[in-house]
Amino acid sequence: MKIKFALSVLFFLLATTCSMAQIIFLDENKNLTRITETVLLADQTAQDGQCIFRPASAGSNVMWYGPYMPLPAGQYLVSTRLKVASNTATAALLRIDVVSASGAEIYGGIWIAPNMFKNSNSWELFTIPVTIPNGISNLEVRGISFQTGITDVSLDYIQISPAGINGIYTSDFTLSNKGDLGLGTT
Repeated sequence: MKIKFALSVLFFLLATTCSMAQIIFLDENKNLTRITETVLLADQTAQDGQCIFRPASAGSNVMWYGPYMPLPAGQYLVSTRLKVASNTATAALLRIDVVSASGAEIYGGIWIAPNMFKNSNSWELFTIPVTIPNGISNLEVRGISFQTGITDVSLDYIQISPAGINGIYTSDFTLSNKGDLGLGTT
């Protein structure tokens, strides 16, 4: 009975907290621009049945960019849901960065290598914490510097959320900002 009550309180608090936070969700149909050789592909494992796909045989180039959106000053978590056809290579495959002013202002980035994925053909989230010191009018999340011949790569979606949600703690449960849930913990 105590667990049921704790879980119902948890879901209420989560719903309340999430409704106050602005979460921005971008996918292949929401203002992300694909470059030549990057295509929209049907994929039943993707969030909405489609993803942005770039084959290993495509030339070294940008995979996607956009959406040039306004974002107020603050700390954010920029998460990309990606998968690769093969997770064996150790070479850098693609760089994801968070920029404005067409790359003149860089807020964060990460190089993605296939061996960073636990499994081949399995979606994984890669999160970049960023601080936007002043409000901007043209935020861009880019998949750039794709390297030819390593493996196929797919993008399902990009999610931007405020980083100020530090977790929820009570004597009945703990929910950290990393998604860890502990019942009966303090």
